[in-house]
Amino acid sequence: TLKGITNVDKASQVKMKAAIAASLGAGVSAADIVFKKVHFPVKAQMKLEGKTMDDVTKDKPAFEASFKKGMAADLNVAAGDITIKEIKAAPARRRGLLAAGVSVDFSVDNAADTTAATALAAKVSSAAASPTSNLAMETATTPAVAVAPTFALEVEMEVSTADSASVASALSADTTSAA
Repeated sequence: TLKGITNVDKASQVKMKAAIAASLGAGVSAADIVFKKVHFPVKAQMKLEGKTMDDVTKDKPAFEASFKKGMAADLNVAAGDITIKEIKAAPARRRGLLAAGVSVDFSVDNAADTTAATALAAKVSSAAASPTSNLAMETATTPAVAVAPTFALEVEMEVSTADSASVASALSADTTSAA
């Protein structure tokens, strides 16, 4: 994750590569860095009341397909842009009197900049707020946002250099600031 960048154009890519090269050291130059993917994935967790883990595990591929189809329709993205990270039992509310449901951790990889990511995050929240959303209809549940949508710039890259051990050690750091 790189902090302080909201749009990735040619000028910001040059700036990012220079900052990454400087943080890696080990004789790495900006020319040694190739960006494979630059994006702002939106991550969230949705609670779906009306389904149990037993329901999900009976046909997990069908449940995942329904979730992706409904969420994709609500967000106006392709179902392939949605990645389900984890499905787990949601905690029960009010001393277990209400059905717990399931929680789905997911990400949407469709935003090229923070403006698009902000709009996508708002759509995720809207999908949860509507009992007639495509997500609600496809999964036959009542959706609610369990963890608010967030996003940050992520860069997948390759670094070509003779000192790969030093680069690998330096890349283990989680964030680099390119301010």
